[in-house]
Amino acid sequence: MNELEWAELIRVTEDRSERIKYIKHLKRIAYDEGFRDGLRKGFEDAIKFLEERIEFFKELRDDVFRASGNTKYIRGTIASYTRTINVLQDAVNYLRCILGEEGKRKQNYFSRSQTRTAQERARRGEVKAGEE
Repeated sequence: MNELEWAELIRVTEDRSERIKYIKHLKRIAYDEGFRDGLRKGFEDAIKFLEERIEFFKELRDDVFRASGNTKYIRGTIASYTRTINVLQDAVNYLRCILGEEGKRKQNYFSRSQTRTAQERARRGEVKAGEE
């Protein structure tokens, strides 16, 4: 039921205790929607901030590479920036998953870690549960 239907139900209900019950339910619906909207806004702001940081680290990584060439020390620094970018991207994906914005990522959020684990098991010769 939407808010108008609840309001109509409250208006036509003669029993005072029933009306109070309906009003409390309508207040709970309004509170839950307000809370969800606030939470969604906070997540969207966090996603925007993280995406800005990702762009910053990508530019920084590219600038360091262009300025310094391909030395051993710089490769380690660039790898560090790349790991940071991946962690930030995982955080963005996770927040989008919570918001339900990306259905594909919702199902495959942990696919990278699961793939890595599957590869490690294959490397060690282990068999997954259920396979023999």
